[in-house]
Amino acid sequence: MEQFPDGAHVRLRSRVHGGGGCLYLHADEDGVEVSLRGHRGSLSVAWRVHRVLHGGATRILLHGAAYGRYLAVRPETAPPPGIRAHRACHAVQCVYDAPEQDDVLWEAVEAGGDDGGDVLMRHYRYGLWYDNGDPSKAMRWVIEAIPPRPEPPALPAPSPSIKNAERICGSNGEWFAFAMQHGFYLPGFLRDNENTCSCFCMYLAQNPET
Repeated sequence: MEQFPDGAHVRLRSRVHGGGGCLYLHADEDGVEVSLRGHRGSLSVAWRVHRVLHGGATRILLHGAAYGRYLAVRPETAPPPGIRAHRACHAVQCVYDAPEQDDVLWEAVEAGGDDGGDVLMRHYRYGLWYDNGDPSKAMRWVIEAIPPRPEPPALPAPSPSIKNAERICGSNGEWFAFAMQHGFYLPGFLRDNENTCSCFCMYLAQNPET
């Protein structure tokens, strides 16, 4: 479970599929289905981890970054509770909007074997997630942490004062004051007034400390 820290973003790469390539758990565009695709850089393969306490144990919820839905088991396609049938659970995306909802609750189990660190995803009620194409195989996953994005760059220095801008805008000063008073965005106003823009840019170039 340490590979799923609360609040982190992760990718789930399939160890079973892909051959020489890499296939990731992908939230499909319909907002319902999931699939395996190779678009590593896509937002659709990013899942945010939520850890919740349920029934005295910690469960994992995987929240899709692309469509805001959670990885779940569709009950009508799941094997009966408590029966380890070789039948693939049909994983889907769904809305999570009730504390008692349990189709989104998962556990991560160490897969063992030579591929250290692989995990099996097990639904807390319906058991292991088996491969749809070969129900005799449980899906094995490599969990890839997605590092947080760097902080945004510092904001630029404040724009020149309204008084100076009015002074350099000449005959457009009244329109400029009107635009500022009514909340129009300054660069858009200047872009639509070529003379004012040219004058303004020249002034800034000659007076960088304004």
